[in-house]
Amino acid sequence: QLGARALPCLPALTACLSDPDELVRRAAAHSMSFLAYRAAAAGPELVKCLKDPDSGVRHAAASALGQFGVHHNTQAAAAALSDGLLDSNAQVRKACAASLGRLGRLALPAVRRLATVGLVDSSNEVRAAVAGALVDLVRLDGLGKDRDLIEKEMTVRLKDHCDEVRKAAAMCLRHFDQALVHPDHSAGDCPAAGPSWKRTEDQMRKLTAAYNRDKCPRGGGTPQKGGTPRGGSTPR
Repeated sequence: QLGARALPCLPALTACLSDPDELVRRAAAHSMSFLAYRAAAAGPELVKCLKDPDSGVRHAAASALGQFGVHHNTQAAAAALSDGLLDSNAQVRKACAASLGRLGRLALPAVRRLATVGLVDSSNEVRAAVAGALVDLVRLDGLGKDRDLIEKEMTVRLKDHCDEVRKAAAMCLRHFDQALVHPDHSAGDCPAAGPSWKRTEDQMRKLTAAYNRDKCPRGGGTPQKGGTPRGGSTPR
């Protein structure tokens, strides 16, 4: 928790990542999160920790790698985090997904696994973390053929029973919708936080209808509060 003042201890902390005691390894990996990008030199050792027999060490290592950000990480770290989506521990899978969302273009090769494996995870928390990571990654150019896959999978997630997953799916689809309306506007030009999309009334109605379709009873029942799109029409 000393931040930059702990940098002189980095070599010793890195050595602790291979300590025989899992509690020591866990504490050392956790400390790397506080050092953030300043501990990037320990990246290769943290990648090795993603295979540690102790789930607490794997979780701490995955979280720390995400704190290094885009410019202080490697493709090897992104690949290891992608493999972590298959970990037996849900909290490790969640940490790997969240960290991938912070790696920018380095994480693009993991997009397909995020969409096909992460979005169908049995854990609500993991699916929510995966959906959130994909929202960050779809703002980048270079998705290629994976764009159609993400759009398809996120459309399915609009009916997910986890509220956070549905919200992230709707946000992702709104981004795709905006890209179609303004094809000359690069996804990378969108602010990293708090982007603002302007949509037509018809586009908003379609998105709201898709979001609330699973909540509206067949036969024209009244949707839940906030489910009626502007204009007064009831989603089918």
